[in-house]
Amino acid sequence: MKSLFVGAIGWSLLMHSAGLLAEGTNDGMAWLAKMATAARQLNYAGTFTYRYGSFSESSRIRHLADEMGELAKIESLEGPVREIIRNKDEVWFYLPDIKTVKVDRTQTRRFFPGLIADPVQTFGDGYDVRVMGKDRVAGRDCRLLTLQPKDLFRYGYSLCADIESGLLLRACMVDGRGEVLEQFGFSEVMVGQLITRDTLKSNFSNENWIRQNPPIAESSGWDVKALPPGFRKIMELKRRMASKTEPVTHLLFSDGLAAVSVFVERRDGPPNPTASPRQQGPVSYYSRQIPDYTVVVLGEVPIAAIMRIANSVSKQ
Repeated sequence: MKSLFVGAIGWSLLMHSAGLLAEGTNDGMAWLAKMATAARQLNYAGTFTYRYGSFSESSRIRHLADEMGELAKIESLEGPVREIIRNKDEVWFYLPDIKTVKVDRTQTRRFFPGLIADPVQTFGDGYDVRVMGKDRVAGRDCRLLTLQPKDLFRYGYSLCADIESGLLLRACMVDGRGEVLEQFGFSEVMVGQLITRDTLKSNFSNENWIRQNPPIAESSGWDVKALPPGFRKIMELKRRMASKTEPVTHLLFSDGLAAVSVFVERRDGPPNPTASPRQQGPVSYYSRQIPDYTVVVLGEVPIAAIMRIANSVSKQ
């Protein structure tokens, strides 16, 4: 369920931020803003690893920001061959083993190190953001921040941002006991290097491949009446599923870091027995039956948040 994954103006903005963030500052929100900006507006390349439980997966990323916009390429280094190309508003997932390319929208996908969404001021609704000191990741000094949840509807985070550039170097999600649920971290990274667009082209021609086009953004009339504080709707889509005769409504909510998906599908037969909520690694899942429809909610949040959202889904 986990998907992985400067122009002159941008550089001047980063330098302005750097001036505001001299070493020793305690402005957590300003550091979050710097992380969000650096991920979008800097050139960087490196190798990072995603871990949860006993699972581990390494990927290579190259990111370019120029006058034409953002362009990034992520390649899996372990397991099945996969490649992700992010170009402006679209994300292309290349799956050569099944000769398929899936096209999605960037609003529904965020990839490390671009995990922090703007505006960062909204983080204060759900987290206490604190600057804790310094650490070292991939041979680079980084500023350590903790995001402590203000309620039971989200997990906490430990973030480490490169002191020189602000780029997020490591991100850990932790539960209420302080145990790490998942972690992204660079093992090596170079910031500010020359990257050309030719090097970010796909390795695959995808000729005669199956292509799955982006879902359609449209209002469905479904609503969540009891969102946890700080969560906002990011997008509402109609998705085509291979096993479904009708499109499935997909509502995406986020507090700027954690994301929750709500799927609503029309049910042809009688309702299935309601199962207990489940958790697999960092992802919580719950399915609820309502008249003529099935509601499925999943996300990297505690079960309390999944239940609150699922039980408040209704027609507007």
